[in-house]
Amino acid sequence: TGRHSRVTAGQGVTCLTNAEVAGQVTVSAGASLVVRDTTVNGTVVSAGATSIQMFGSTFNGAVTIATTSRDVTVAGNRLTGSVVLTGNTQISANERYSRLAGPYGPLLVGNLIGGALSCSGNSAPVEDFGAPNTVRGEKVTDCAQV
Repeated sequence: TGRHSRVTAGQGVTCLTNAEVAGQVTVSAGASLVVRDTTVNGTVVSAGATSIQMFGSTFNGAVTIATTSRDVTVAGNRLTGSVVLTGNTQISANERYSRLAGPYGPLLVGNLIGGALSCSGNSAPVEDFGAPNTVRGEKVTDCAQV
């Protein structure tokens, strides 16, 4: 919680709840990040994380999430910059859904995205579970239909 100039999630799970980050949030390989009710006034850069979960927050900068190994969940956020989801693996937390509807990739649910949205090389297509995203920028590659 509180104010931070920047945040680095270097290992384990880093939680940002009711926080304000003035600069970049970096997630290192093997670490996890959970963000809730937070404002980030910088970029978010994640490469090789275990899990990224972002809920009900505002991101005033580009968001790049790459090569996550278990879970990418981005729900109910306001993202003013571009969003890139690439090379992520989503492990289904809902066996019944996967059995009936097939595998799903990163979860991008009910967000407002002001910049471009680009998705490529994820384990399966991005899923919104019926809560569409509003994307004001260009939607490219695998996210063209989101």
